[in-house]
Amino acid sequence: MTMRTLHLIAFSLFALVLASSAFSHVHEGPFPPQFAEAAPEVKNWLRSQKNPQKPGENCCNEKDGLDAQEDVKDGHYRVLLPREAYPKGETPYWVDVPDDAVIKAPNLAYVPVAWYWHLNGRVMIRCFAPGAKL
Repeated sequence: MTMRTLHLIAFSLFALVLASSAFSHVHEGPFPPQFAEAAPEVKNWLRSQKNPQKPGENCCNEKDGLDAQEDVKDGHYRVLLPREAYPKGETPYWVDVPDDAVIKAPNLAYVPVAWYWHLNGRVMIRCFAPGAKL
């Protein structure tokens, strides 16, 4: 094998590894797996949620709405999100939900849903729909 062939093989392998790692973090379809098979009215509800802190602004993309474990501590909600929401390698932790991020409308998903974002390496909650109390 020539040096040029070896370089071409090495470059091709590098490109393949780079491409596969880039696509490993992409959601399949517009909804995270837990909502992929949801009824159309639930998907529409997820898309239509408005940010209680900024009226008229959507909570975010429906891909950012994840089902979460909810808890109440000292009269305020907090959530534990799936591992995928946290920065890589970070152990999941309970995230306090700002009181003005709580959606008061009925939750058609019937499970707690949190729309999150990252700020300085920490998970923040933009909107939160408490689970349906049956």
